[in-house]
Amino acid sequence: MKPSRVLWWTLIGLVLSSTLAQAEPRLAPFDAGSPAALRQAHAGRPFVLVFWSVHCAPCFAEMAQWRAYRKQFPGIPIIQIATESLDESMAIVGVLDRYDAGTSGHLAFADDYAEKIRHAVDPAWRGETPRVYFYDREHQRIARSGAMDVEWTRRWLERVAK
Repeated sequence: MKPSRVLWWTLIGLVLSSTLAQAEPRLAPFDAGSPAALRQAHAGRPFVLVFWSVHCAPCFAEMAQWRAYRKQFPGIPIIQIATESLDESMAIVGVLDRYDAGTSGHLAFADDYAEKIRHAVDPAWRGETPRVYFYDREHQRIARSGAMDVEWTRRWLERVAK
């Protein structure tokens, strides 16, 4: 290949990779120190932690609802956390894109030592997904596993939004 063609294809590759990187939702790492850091960052404010997996069909069904709740209750951070490690970011981003989860508030387990991370969140959590933790202003939390109860969730968000 002539040098000009190599440069041309290199530039095209850089533009495409830059465009794809901008289109992907940003995934931040979630590790054993993250639960305490989130409580500190949201001191005096309610927030929600939503744990999901790329292998969890009920999780996919709820993603658009969580996105709608983020719009409806902008003062309540709703943080979605994939229980897969960041090594699986392509699969995670694929699910987020496919199920229209939005582009903000997404994290993934920082490494493959899931038990340590889960224990830091809640020693009683055995890894089932979906798993949601609702933190009120005093950070009293309610843990819920299984498919979302849409009405209960809406009422909780309305109550703490006041």
